[in-house]
Amino acid sequence: MGILYIDRVPVLLYNGYKRREVSMNEIVNIIVNNGVAVGIIAYFIYRDNKFMNSLTTTLTTLQTSVNSMKELLERIYAKEDEDEKGS
Repeated sequence: MGILYIDRVPVLLYNGYKRREVSMNEIVNIIVNNGVAVGIIAYFIYRDNKFMNSLTTTLTTLQTSVNSMKELLERIYAKEDEDEKGS
């Protein structure tokens, strides 16, 4: 474990059990690579959220259709029961 000071901020460096110096270029690469990873994760969160909104709309429409069919079948069965009782 080593401590590197960047602008008076301590940064712990781990490399197994060996201590080694890290160049500024490596630190910049780490920051850039992590920034890209955060951007990709943000994109996937946005995409999943957008997909879930369209999925919610589709499922709500499907639920409305199923409820309408259920009400229609209940009316048909209720009418058949009335016809059987009336006979």
